[in-house]
Amino acid sequence: MTLVVSTSSPWVSVALIGPHGLTAHGRAEAHRAASGAVVELVQGALDRAGARLESIRLFVADVGPGSFSGVKVGVTMVKSWGLALGSPVGGVSAFDLVDPQESVALPVRKGLWLLRTPGQEPVPVAEPPSGARGYGWEGADGFPDAARAALTMTRQLSPSELVPAYLSEPSISVPKVPHIVRETP
Repeated sequence: MTLVVSTSSPWVSVALIGPHGLTAHGRAEAHRAASGAVVELVQGALDRAGARLESIRLFVADVGPGSFSGVKVGVTMVKSWGLALGSPVGGVSAFDLVDPQESVALPVRKGLWLLRTPGQEPVPVAEPPSGARGYGWEGADGFPDAARAALTMTRQLSPSELVPAYLSEPSISVPKVPHIVRETP
């Protein structure tokens, strides 16, 4: 069984995928509370499936793009479970968790989205084109959902190899004067 965790958007989701497809799924709005929501959703999905965390053979994280902290939460949880249970991990793009076969726009910051057209690299756009799927603008119709991971394949990695897909610079300030480390005598 595979456990997929998506934390890149305000909606957190988890999915258990077995040999015959989607076994259990959960989703919750979790602004700035992704870790707690993931734990509750995973436990609920495991309970509905009659499974235990130890029965998971592959842990998969939504690697973004999306919320910087949210993506880190999902990736860290998946890596931790993989290390603790000796299981491989994988990553799946937030674009594919919205729609693997259509154009998808995901917000980077106010007034800026990344647009991924299938078969092409994501590009920054000031406004999502009509017909694009995604979230963050009026009329948008899609958040990343872990249940859609069954539609896309993921490469298995060791937990140390899984990293977020940061496709834009972080929106944090950079010190004007760099911190200087001095050696002590």
